[in-house]
Amino acid sequence: MALDSYPVTAIGELLHGSTAINRSQLFFRGALIGTAVAVGLAAISLSLGQDAYTLPLVIGSAFSALVYLTGKPDTRARGMLWAISWMFVATLLGGLVSNWGWPQLPIVAVVGLIGGYVGVIGPRGAMIGILSMQVYTVFSGLPMAPTTAVRFSAVLALGGLTYVAVVTVIRLLNRPSAGGPGRAPIAPVSQRLDLRHPFATHFGRHAVRLSIALVIATAFSHWLDWPHTYWIPMTIVLVSRPDTAGIASRVTQRILGTLLGVGVTMLLVALFDDGPVAVICYVALGILLMQTFTKANYPISVTGTTILIMTLMILTGDPVVVTDVFRVIETLLGGALSITAALLLWRAQSQSQS
Repeated sequence: MALDSYPVTAIGELLHGSTAINRSQLFFRGALIGTAVAVGLAAISLSLGQDAYTLPLVIGSAFSALVYLTGKPDTRARGMLWAISWMFVATLLGGLVSNWGWPQLPIVAVVGLIGGYVGVIGPRGAMIGILSMQVYTVFSGLPMAPTTAVRFSAVLALGGLTYVAVVTVIRLLNRPSAGGPGRAPIAPVSQRLDLRHPFATHFGRHAVRLSIALVIATAFSHWLDWPHTYWIPMTIVLVSRPDTAGIASRVTQRILGTLLGVGVTMLLVALFDDGPVAVICYVALGILLMQTFTKANYPISVTGTTILIMTLMILTGDPVVVTDVFRVIETLLGGALSITAALLLWRAQSQSQS
């Protein structure tokens, strides 16, 4: 390949990766169920005047659905229960340390190590780790009292368990009479974790890089003192990978999805309003996009996630139209930190092993 044709080829691959939709991985029907459950929970919460608790309630339901949609049929229920348990702990921990300021950095380091390394168990473990780190970054960025942290974590678990109950009933009603194939044997969790040599694996090294990047991002968030700076470490959680392959394109796709999500949210709020009925509609749109395209197209899924979180932040008093420019800048900063950490730390680890 000629050197002058490389940028053109790279841009073409990026555009194709951002716009191509893997139709075999679309989860529209499943996303309709997840959207209906979350919208119902949001409507109940808002009708009771519990606007702030709509945030953890909907996130618990919507994120649990991601595990159900992408998991194997015979392990979905257990996967969702594990996800809910991890997200409960992450939400509680994030809320309890949300007022700590700079002393929060050691906690962030441990969260990154555990959340990054758990992917060694398998794809389901990796997703649970990402979801848990994501809710930690969100709730650690919302200063709250310890009692509120306990309530938020309990409400998040309630949202997840509600979704589990609904899909369990649906599955029982539609279960075929003949049993499916048996579950293939897998290695014990202790063996897959390989705790004797945890950092000899790709996920072990990934956990170290992720931990360092999250500490730096959290330090930036305290130093900058901007609105919703949790977006910086959350971006790092979503774009980081166990290897450096594709991280630049994933960061770019994350930025594109965030820009589109910010634009759509601002347009909706400007054209309509941010009342309860409108918020429920925006939540429905965000969850439908996030869950339908979670495996089919990353930028579109990010667009849905952005719409969802921004909409829910309205209920916490966030002036969306005024502060959204910060969200874009924070996404760019988080992406830059992710690429820098991946390249520098990957090179340092490679040299130490040579």
